[in-house]
Amino acid sequence: MKTLRSLAVVALLAGTAAACSSDDTNSSSIDTGPPTTVAPTTVAPTTSAVPTTTAAPTTTVAPTTTVAPTTVAPPTTDVNDTSGITDTTASCTAPTETVDVVENFPGAPSVSVHGDDIDTGGHLCFERVVLNFVGTGAMPGYSVGYLPDPLELAASGQPTTLRGDANLIIRVGAWMGDQGTFTGEKQIFPLNVDHIREVTLIDNSEGVMVWGIGLDKQRPFQVFKLTDPLRLVIDISAVD
Repeated sequence: MKTLRSLAVVALLAGTAAACSSDDTNSSSIDTGPPTTVAPTTVAPTTSAVPTTTAAPTTTVAPTTTVAPTTVAPPTTDVNDTSGITDTTASCTAPTETVDVVENFPGAPSVSVHGDDIDTGGHLCFERVVLNFVGTGAMPGYSVGYLPDPLELAASGQPTTLRGDANLIIRVGAWMGDQGTFTGEKQIFPLNVDHIREVTLIDNSEGVMVWGIGLDKQRPFQVFKLTDPLRLVIDISAVD
């Protein structure tokens, strides 16, 4: 009886063990389906950015500066300068006209102003004759222009000639000297000029003085007046 019970227990235990073995086999053979294939990740190639174009360096053009042409003014010459040619290097502008210059002439002679002296001076482009006045008041009327030979002395009516081939005549509505009592040089042969050959007081009567300038030839001239002191200036072209 004891042996049968033991065999039964043994048989029971063997069955249990077989069942456990069967469960383990079933557990390990569960079909989980085909293995999942993971698609490889395709990494898109990095597209290089379009290379940056380096801008050409900006060239700065210096602004063009327009230089105004330089005009060289004639050197200043004292109107009473008697030293001859004062400048032989600087440029200047010579007179260009030969027409008569007339201002308030003829007219009433001045009673407050009279001629006192006359000077000559040289320059690169012109030669100068200056009549100096004294007294109070305005410049008397005057006339400057060319006259042909023969010239006549108003006081005597006698003909006179000036050195050179052209006569530039200055008339002024005033005495030379107070009431005509001029005691200075009346005939001058200047050495500080090249084209003026002679300056002579041709007439000094009835409140009118007449000076004659003898030139090597007829030349353009210009006339202007200055004040303080009062002067009449005649510039004669020295340009040939």
